[in-house]
Amino acid sequence: MSVGMGLWTPHESVRTGLVIAVGVVAFTSSVYAATEEYRGHMAAAVRERVAFVLRALAFDLQDATGLDVRDLSLGVYLRRRAIWVPWRERLVRIHRERATSRPVTSGVRWSPGKGVVGRCVAEGQDIGVDLTELDASISEVSREKWATIDPELRLGLSWKEYQRVRGKYGVVLASPIIDDTGSPARVVGCVSLDAPAGTRDRVTRDDIRERVASAGTAIFRLVL
Repeated sequence: MSVGMGLWTPHESVRTGLVIAVGVVAFTSSVYAATEEYRGHMAAAVRERVAFVLRALAFDLQDATGLDVRDLSLGVYLRRRAIWVPWRERLVRIHRERATSRPVTSGVRWSPGKGVVGRCVAEGQDIGVDLTELDASISEVSREKWATIDPELRLGLSWKEYQRVRGKYGVVLASPIIDDTGSPARVVGCVSLDAPAGTRDRVTRDDIRERVASAGTAIFRLVL
């Protein structure tokens, strides 16, 4: 190293190291960018495949129930573990098909055991609930008395979470997505159907459950 005019001239070995370091950083950045772009393309392809299945299901349900497809909303939720809290599971919605007339997002973070979709995943079976009936029975319960309600009746929701979802939904049917490639089979997510209030008898019929379950099987084969 030499010093002159207040400038530092690095040794040849230092210059070589700097060049290598810059090259490694540039290469790593390029690989990261390419990986993220690939993941983005894959995610878009997955959403497109899921959307195709849900749209077909929506029109099939319209024919089977007589309900207008614009009054139906369909979603797909998958189990995921947070990287920073691996022991805590959540349900991530990977796609939703709905008309503009359907309710807006509740903002609740769903997880196994929470809400209709959460109960479906936790129990591994179809769950159909007319939430307007639930609202009529517990909507006036105070925060203080909320904890005294049967957890199954309040769908595992906290009082604050219930305030977010109250009045937003009618009838909800959730059907588990089953991974049957291993032994034992496991529940990896669910398909949810939101329909208008008062339609529980039509939405929870066995043939409707079979249609929703078949869509879940198709999504598993296409995506997972």
